[in-house]
Amino acid sequence: MGSNMAQQDIVTRVTRPSVASAERVLVVDSLVKQFGTPDGPVQARRGLVAVCKGALLSVIDPSGGGKSAVFNIIGGLQPEFQGRVTIQGEPICGPH
Repeated sequence: MGSNMAQQDIVTRVTRPSVASAERVLVVDSLVKQFGTPDGPVQARRGLVAVCKGALLSVIDPSGGGKSAVFNIIGGLQPEFQGRVTIQGEPICGPH
């Protein structure tokens, strides 16, 4: 992961502002995952990702940008993170 990721915050929004929160299948809000590197700690960040039923989501980011980390957190495989991740309104609490 490049050292410039500490300053980079990519915000992705996949929903309409009028969509009720009950219709959101996946919500990732203010996600921060810190990684240790030889050059010091680096953070991968995501602002708000809200995915509604039937929506298509693609995540495009540079190599080392934290894409796999985000999907590992969503899958319940990475328990140590800051922020909020819910699936159908329930917080992530392990693999599912």
